[in-house]
Amino acid sequence: MTLLSRNFISTNPADVFIFSVVAKERKKHVAALAACLDPLPRFHLVDMLEHPKDLGWVTPRNVRDRTLWLDEWSEEVRRMGHWRLTSQFQLARDLGYIYLLQVDDDSEFPSLVQENLFETMRRDHLKIAGRGILPDEYFVTRGLPELARYFLVTEQIEPSTLLLKHCYPPSLDGLFSSVDGEGNAGWDRASFYGNFVIYSIDFVYEPIVQRFVNLVLQTGAHFRFRWNEQATLGMVWHMFVREGEYKVFDFPYRHQDFTG
Repeated sequence: MTLLSRNFISTNPADVFIFSVVAKERKKHVAALAACLDPLPRFHLVDMLEHPKDLGWVTPRNVRDRTLWLDEWSEEVRRMGHWRLTSQFQLARDLGYIYLLQVDDDSEFPSLVQENLFETMRRDHLKIAGRGILPDEYFVTRGLPELARYFLVTEQIEPSTLLLKHCYPPSLDGLFSSVDGEGNAGWDRASFYGNFVIYSIDFVYEPIVQRFVNLVLQTGAHFRFRWNEQATLGMVWHMFVREGEYKVFDFPYRHQDFTG
């Protein structure tokens, strides 16, 4: 997290939680990480492997049959998505935080972030914001649009008009799994890039949002097909966030597969 303290925390005061899941020589890793982050004003280093069940670093019971898992993604990657959908938000809520910034440990802030992003979230009543948007892959989103359509139809919910802008045709008829090279029909799979996203905790715990997230969790598809939190919360964004309630920031930022 290069220059995190100097170029981000200095203008965006925050409590920093580092969740470590390194299995090999983790005591050395945790000690090295603690030494690296010592200049940060308020940070908490959490060794997830000390108490994995208490911290939610688990494989859900309904997806323990590995023969049902698709693709080559590791169990750790799948657990990460499950944890990000559940435990991280519960922890933030229990500790009384208003916003949660989800940021990867290989994110870089090459120059000073002038804007206080949390103040912008509060001032503009934003529910979600991030540094970049990308179309996720078909093979890690298949089935999600169909589940969302089932939810909207059975619950008789009118989604945000934003959803239709991400479907072709622009109606519930366009809410299906799209395949690259097939006329760009269906849901466009756009999501906030998970390496830097800010969520409003109040928004995440709106009853309608939790009902959809719980449906996803009950299917186990977020784990089996690796929807993870990125695609799932991308769909939440489209269904339940209105125009003017989200933002894409443009400060200098780098990630191993994102530069802007």
